[in-house]
Amino acid sequence: YAAAGRFPALVAFAASVFLEAWHYAALQNGREAPASHFGRVYALILPAFLALGGAVMVISPLLVRLFLSAAYAKAARVVGFLLFGAVCAGMANFLDSVYTLQMRSSASLVSALVAVVLHVGFSFLLIPPLGAVGASMANALGFLALFVIRCAHTARFLKFPRHAKAISQSLFCLFSGALFLAVERRFFATVLALISIFPLRGLLLSSVSFLWGRSRVFVMHLIKRKNVLKKSEKYDKIKLSSALTRDREEDI
Repeated sequence: YAAAGRFPALVAFAASVFLEAWHYAALQNGREAPASHFGRVYALILPAFLALGGAVMVISPLLVRLFLSAAYAKAARVVGFLLFGAVCAGMANFLDSVYTLQMRSSASLVSALVAVVLHVGFSFLLIPPLGAVGASMANALGFLALFVIRCAHTARFLKFPRHAKAISQSLFCLFSGALFLAVERRFFATVLALISIFPLRGLLLSSVSFLWGRSRVFVMHLIKRKNVLKKSEKYDKIKLSSALTRDREEDI
């Protein structure tokens, strides 16, 4: 279980990088941030998280063989549910920013406590018969509950499209893929992980296009800044050389 947890950490890390930037931007806008702004960002990250989780699930058996010894080969059975939990955790953390802006920290705490109670309950039910697979399944169900609770509750006071039907289909396929991975039916797990992207294909194309465009702008900005720094350094060297030459001539 501990070895398998290394691979979902890739998804968690990618989500945390974006969410840190998003929380800062959301706080800058203040409580008056329009719901449409949240809706646009939600529509961008939703397919990105699911696609990343599905992609890592597809290659997780290969990652286990490459980076873990033969003694940890069974870790591949656990990775799927941990990936599912990481995806749900990322989306739930995005919705937590709604509580932050609306100053409803108590709602954030209560939703987290309910998810913890469910997680512990599922652990008591699933770990004795299933072992590490049961622990990972309890993890997945706990974070799924957290996402569903926050999605339903935040909809009461901040209206934007949740894409409930599409995300339900995607999460069902992703969870089914994790289930097949747990019973070592890797072909079906791969197919379902890929199918999980299909319900959100339109949003995914928009997300990829947006992220690609922003990445290009960011890279071009870095290149331009680097060129400006180079010119500035070259100018400073010329200026310093002229000053040294002038001082030498004065000494002579």
